Amino acid sequence: MKDSRDMQRPQKTSYEGSPTEVGLEVQDRKEACSIPSVSSIAKARVQVDTANLLKQILHRDNLNKAYKKVKKNKGSHGVDGMQVDELLSFLKQHGKALIEEIAIEKYKPLLIIRKVFFI
Repeated sequence: MKDSRDMQRPQKTSYEGSPTEVGLEVQDRKEACSIPSVSSIAKARVQVDTANLLKQILHRDNLNKAYKKVKKNKGSHGVDGMQVDELLSFLKQHGKALIEEIAIEKYKPLLIIRKVFFI
């Protein structure tokens, strides 16, 4: 009958991408070149994507999707006290100006009043 010690096999461990030291005393050092985690092409792509991020956020489809989500959730009013059912008429009247202010980074949101409660 075989016991578990007879059935054990040495573990196959890969040391690719990491420097390894062989022997008890460091006589010969083998190093493997690792692939960079993010290539320069991928970095450039990320920079392009983030440069267009505000444009993507302010895209009509994205804003409509956000409005529908807020309406579906029946969210509570914000710091301005506006209810969800008032939002559509506000956006029809002020939406373009609001988007322009955000795009040129002139929009100043209302500050949130923080209340501290001591128990």
